[in-house]
Amino acid sequence: MKPNPGLASILLIIALTFAPPAFAQWAAIQKLTGSNSDQRGYRLLRTEKGVVAVWNFSFDAPLACKVMDASGQWGATQRFGHGSWGYMQATNMQRTPRVLIQAGSYYNQCYLYEYPFNGANFDSQQKTLYQASHFFWTGAKSAVAPDGTIWWLNVDRNNLITLAKLPAGAASAQQYPMPSGFYSNSDNFGYGTMYNSEYDAYGGMVLLPENANSVWLVGREYHVVTDGREQRANDWSARLFVAMHFQNGAWGPKKFVLPPEWDQSSTNQYDAALNKNGQPVIVFSGLRTKSTTPSKDSVWVTHWNGSAFTAPLSISPASEYARHNPAMTIDAQNRVHIVWSQDRPSQASAIYYARGTMDDFEAPVAISDHPDYPACIPDVETMPNGEPVVIYCQYDGNNMHIYSRRTVMKASSPLREYAER
Repeated sequence: MKPNPGLASILLIIALTFAPPAFAQWAAIQKLTGSNSDQRGYRLLRTEKGVVAVWNFSFDAPLACKVMDASGQWGATQRFGHGSWGYMQATNMQRTPRVLIQAGSYYNQCYLYEYPFNGANFDSQQKTLYQASHFFWTGAKSAVAPDGTIWWLNVDRNNLITLAKLPAGAASAQQYPMPSGFYSNSDNFGYGTMYNSEYDAYGGMVLLPENANSVWLVGREYHVVTDGREQRANDWSARLFVAMHFQNGAWGPKKFVLPPEWDQSSTNQYDAALNKNGQPVIVFSGLRTKSTTPSKDSVWVTHWNGSAFTAPLSISPASEYARHNPAMTIDAQNRVHIVWSQDRPSQASAIYYARGTMDDFEAPVAISDHPDYPACIPDVETMPNGEPVVIYCQYDGNNMHIYSRRTVMKASSPLREYAER
């Protein structure tokens, strides 16, 4: 039978269309900050054409940012805002970056400010979104839904937490009580900087808003019941890893992230995001099971399938070397991009990157390469074409600096959308 050129062309087109996206290489590492830097926090945010890196040097210094355009080039460092006694939260509404400042005082006042993004920079003049005559802890987390609704967590003087939402354009916020078991302390709120939301060693609470009526919360349940009385748990193993869905003014039942046999105490560092179906996807580092023999450390991924969280999937080779500070994002094609810091034998810790679906990941690759100075606390975002950009912090012998690295896409390898299984 003679070859059919037309059929061969069709098969070639199909193969190229559905081939997994291939990256020719990782571009050179770039330093984003100058000399004498001492960053207190940083985030990567999506823009219409690329990404923007935002950081703050200290509580009394202006914020700073660099914008990466569609060509993958970073622009000049731009300063905006002023020294603030509040805590910065950087978040996205679709591809519109938002920088929010939550500030509280002992004079029973609380504020929610924003520095709007004008397409090339953040406005230097802050905009007051919300002000109220009650105290809330300034380390509370905030997030913005696609419709512009801002969700955050208030904390009063008695360390009681309430969920708050401010619809776009509204002058007043609505408050909702939290379910039992959640208390305000450094263990479940973190310390309020702009590092990826769970950067610290104690974990935190993540808000994943869907719209003005629906938000997911991922965090640790800090309570035990003894003799019929509820109290904070001092035993790490009693601090259960849970997710809860708040919808139309009411909390749904607690959904346990890990199976009972897992070591709950080892899941202190984690991040989460919603996939295109509105389901939470969670990445965490830690040990698998309680055991008298040393367990291997790994990075794990699980997601809500509509009725339960899937069995955690290891995306990094198990070893005795610890993983730290996982961060993640999900792109428009529903691909999951994950980064973390990993200890290495005889070398300083490095940043690793992995990409995949909800339940199928490529082998991770190391994207920082200094043998002596540890790299830590990474964050990841994607360009409009799905190309990942990573930032992280690393000591250079004198100061801590922010570095970035991105991939270079092969023009002949079109992106495909991963189908959920």
